[in-house]
Amino acid sequence: MRVAVAPLALVGLVGCPAMQELPPEQPCWEAGYAIAYVTEECTGDRARANALYEAFEDAYTCIPHTPAEDQAAGINPEDLYACAERIAAVSCETAEVYGDDLSQWMSVSDACAWVAEPNGAP
Repeated sequence: MRVAVAPLALVGLVGCPAMQELPPEQPCWEAGYAIAYVTEECTGDRARANALYEAFEDAYTCIPHTPAEDQAAGINPEDLYACAERIAAVSCETAEVYGDDLSQWMSVSDACAWVAEPNGAP
């Protein structure tokens, strides 16, 4: 069983020199954790938050990032965490509207398209 936790990147990993040592899928995982975190904070329902994170894992494929590839593409690694940051900032009223619709959650920031793609995407 997974436990919904506050996104690590939001706490202090953004801009940290050790960021290069993070797994290449970390920004994606943080987005999923952020969805679960907001859901639990707003509903108090840990089981629903965990189920939503599992649904995220099933519905999205993480786009791995490496510092060298990001640098070559002109991507600032800190920008990859903008998806999770924007999700974590969603109000409870908005979270209620989004509910279990992951596409709504993943539309809060353009950065979400950099970290995950829906399964079945071309």
